[in-house]
Amino acid sequence: MRFYPLLLALALPCFALTVKDVLIGAAKSDAVSSKIYTAKAYKKAYEGTTGKLYPRIDVSYRGIDYSEQPSMTVNLPPLLQNTKMVNAPKNYYEGEITVRYPLFRGFAIDSTVQKAKLEAKKGELEADDTKRNIYAKAVSLYFGIVSLKKSEEAYDSAAVSALESLKKAQAMFKEGLIGAYDVENIKSRYHEIQSGRIGIKNQKESLINTLYRISGLRFDGVLEGEGVYPVQKSEIISEALEKREDVLAVKTVLEIGDEEIRGAKSGFYPNIDVVAGIKRAGDTPRLNGDGFTNQDKSYAAVSASMNIFDGFESTKAVEAARAKRMAAELFYLDYKNGVQTEIENLFLELESTKQRVEALNQNVKSATEFYRLTNARFDNRLVGADELSRSIADLAAANSRLAAEQNRVYELGLRILLESSLKNFENKLRLP
Repeated sequence: MRFYPLLLALALPCFALTVKDVLIGAAKSDAVSSKIYTAKAYKKAYEGTTGKLYPRIDVSYRGIDYSEQPSMTVNLPPLLQNTKMVNAPKNYYEGEITVRYPLFRGFAIDSTVQKAKLEAKKGELEADDTKRNIYAKAVSLYFGIVSLKKSEEAYDSAAVSALESLKKAQAMFKEGLIGAYDVENIKSRYHEIQSGRIGIKNQKESLINTLYRISGLRFDGVLEGEGVYPVQKSEIISEALEKREDVLAVKTVLEIGDEEIRGAKSGFYPNIDVVAGIKRAGDTPRLNGDGFTNQDKSYAAVSASMNIFDGFESTKAVEAARAKRMAAELFYLDYKNGVQTEIENLFLELESTKQRVEALNQNVKSATEFYRLTNARFDNRLVGADELSRSIADLAAANSRLAAEQNRVYELGLRILLESSLKNFENKLRLP
């Protein structure tokens, strides 16, 4: 008996969800997780690059065992003639601790580190923007499902009315009050309505499957509320241009361009390196001398070099970096204009949709009254079955269009809020 609740839960294909539930699930999607890991990779790469700012310390140890005793032949007549003399130990060991530091590289190292830092920042912004886009897709799917569910309900109601009319017509036909054409006409309309209902149901299931892939949740369409998140155009545009994640990511490319220019200019400066080492040598692993050379071979050195002519390679590199940066700046300006235009167009669409909702409300009232009138007139044989079946279909279509436009208003409200920035959207909806 204890397994029955579990089996029942598995048997249920859908359960009621709010838009917040869907958004919370969408935030955990594979697409968002992938971008998060990409951002982490950029961050780790940056942390690794910072190592260039610190001295490099290396430890080495080596030992050599010559096959023969190292020697030299001395020829100093008349005392020494072709005399072999030992000049090094047969076994030689050497240990060293080296410290190297690039004292100055013409800002190349610093620009490389700063560029990696900006790349990491850009990766985080792109991850947030992916999340924002996933939210937008989830919102669109959510209200698409709700709209289709309302349309399905409208067609269900129309199918019930058509079936009642069909039964009424069949009874009237048996009494000889109407012809067979009238019965077949209503039957045809009934099957058309059923076909439309099944088509809408399948569309809804298709969107449910897509939403499940994004959020990991199945859905049966419960609308959270109307007009909960009011939006102001000036505030949305200002927020989007200053704080929206994709806009900031594009702006970061400009800062990366500045660092690339600074790095390219390093070719005009000298390279100065400092190196120091603690070094010991000997003919045993204890490094206590070999009797021929110094036991202590520690040292310190400074190296400086500067290119005099490189075939204008550095000059062209700077020009290329500047051109690339200018292209990024023009793209940034165009991108901002595109964002502002998109937001303004969404507000225009929202206004138009609200007007259509008002018109469709009146249309539904008109279609409802016309159906009632036509049904009563059909009972009194004042109109034919064709007009009755048409009034039923028109009412179903009017209710379906109204549901679609009403949900489009709610969707556009959230979509516009999403156009501001991810942080603003999550704060307004109090998402985790």
